[in-house]
Amino acid sequence: AVIALLYTAVSIAGGWEDASREIAENTGMTVSQAARLKTEAVKVATTLDHQLATSEDILAVQSEIANEFGIQGMMSAEVAADTADIGKAFGYGASEAAKVSSEFMNMGMTAAEARDMQRELAAESLKAGVNVGGVMKDIQQNAKKVSKYFGGNVKQLKKAAIQAAKMGVSLSTMAKVADGLLDFESSLTAQFELQALTGRQMNFDKARQLALEGKIAEATEEVLDQVGSISDFNSMGYLERKKLAEASGMEVDELQKSLTIRDKLGSLTDEELAAY
Repeated sequence: AVIALLYTAVSIAGGWEDASREIAENTGMTVSQAARLKTEAVKVATTLDHQLATSEDILAVQSEIANEFGIQGMMSAEVAADTADIGKAFGYGASEAAKVSSEFMNMGMTAAEARDMQRELAAESLKAGVNVGGVMKDIQQNAKKVSKYFGGNVKQLKKAAIQAAKMGVSLSTMAKVADGLLDFESSLTAQFELQALTGRQMNFDKARQLALEGKIAEATEEVLDQVGSISDFNSMGYLERKKLAEASGMEVDELQKSLTIRDKLGSLTDEELAAY
């Protein structure tokens, strides 16, 4: 029995050592730093405050943050556990939650502020009737691409990400619309050519002003307002749709999808919209 206990203890120690080495290799920490990180994660995971996050989830969050910033102490085990809990509670997972927090921290937030902002974002996305995981993935993938429009304003980024999901586009698409609008010569040329082709007067001046102010969600909304309904869009010929896409900064399929969503939501009653 004593030999069996000793064998078990050695096996556990060996597994702990292997896990610590793996963390060290993935993050650039020393093995002793990784072992301390794992110890903290296990300790926090056993508290009653974190029912969803396992020690592996907490380690995944901390490893992601350490990878991003190259420093071990950017996020405590407690905040990492909270962050993992949020990701698991809303169904997009601890690893994705860590990536979203790292984007918020890159914009100047502390780890605790990033955690709180992520909780707000998840709750507001759910309330808006959009896919929470989709919004988080959009931020994780595209926050850096749109940073020139938001600087360190995480609240504006959060608002734009939810609006993007409601329109069926991504933050990257919104940035592309804004970039296209601010390429004044090309955008105006395409606009005038579109008007000549369709006979419709479209004016993207307000959208350009909004893009200039960094309000890329509002600029995209204004572009769609100028385009009209999905029926208007579908009644256009191939060349007209192509020119409209050039003038708006969106792809033809992106325009079609966004206009379809707007048309569907616009036809819902208040009760149906609330349920949606």
